Amino acid sequence: MTITERFSAMYRDFTNLDLNELKTIYSPKIEFIDPIAHHHGLSALEEYFANMVTMTDYCKFDIHAVTACQPNEDNFSYIINWTMHARPASLKKHIELPGISQLKVDSSGIYYHRDYYDVGQMVYEHIPVVGWLVKKIKGRLQS
Repeated sequence: MTITERFSAMYRDFTNLDLNELKTIYSPKIEFIDPIAHHHGLSALEEYFANMVTMTDYCKFDIHAVTACQPNEDNFSYIINWTMHARPASLKKHIELPGISQLKVDSSGIYYHRDYYDVGQMVYEHIPVVGWLVKKIKGRLQS
């Protein structure tokens, strides 16, 4: 399996994540960034993912496209389009969240992973009062 095939397989069933599998995908020097956190190193990523798994009843990703990048000055290797399906244990409500990941890969594995998604759609819109306000602001911006 290629690194992107292993990556896709792992995220398709994130609920049953095997933390040992991360070593076969990510470099020990991984830099992982998403709208919520910024982590350096495999042990920090393992801890972050373990916490995410325990905080959700289920979490899986539909991988829509894996696009290899042409040589570029930023050394991006792949862009991955996905939709996350999850139910946070505290919310007990299904969340569907589209996003993309930028990956940089070398012989040690994925050494840079950055996710882009709407954190408001993931978190803020589900908080009473705050959620109403966020949706109202989004509606006005779209008008």
